[in-house]
Amino acid sequence: MGLSLLLIDDDKVTLHIYQLFFEKTNYPGPIFQALNCKLAYNIIKANAHTPYLVVLDLATPEMDGWEFLNLVQKLPKSQIFVAIITGSQNVADRQKAETFVEVLEYYERPLTMEVCSRINEYAHALYVH
Repeated sequence: MGLSLLLIDDDKVTLHIYQLFFEKTNYPGPIFQALNCKLAYNIIKANAHTPYLVVLDLATPEMDGWEFLNLVQKLPKSQIFVAIITGSQNVADRQKAETFVEVLEYYERPLTMEVCSRINEYAHALYVH
């Protein structure tokens, strides 16, 4: 079993499309979904020893992506790697994302098969047997 993938987006259709893209590009591990960052954080916290590659939408209800990233940083011994997928073209958001060691990449929407393939490459490189 490979690195767990956690897809976070507040739109069910988008999550479904992301899931299909990652399945089609043969993501090497289990794939989970969360409709908001609060739910995703609780999943990660409850499974503290599970490493995750997170595909993160910054704008979700209840808890936004920035708050999620701040909380994840505080988890002990967490192995969380993040690829941000956002509609924001704000340069300040990209710069802010670069301040988090967990953030591997920052992509603007739409998510493409090419981006999924790049994220899969991270999963293969990061997964420690």
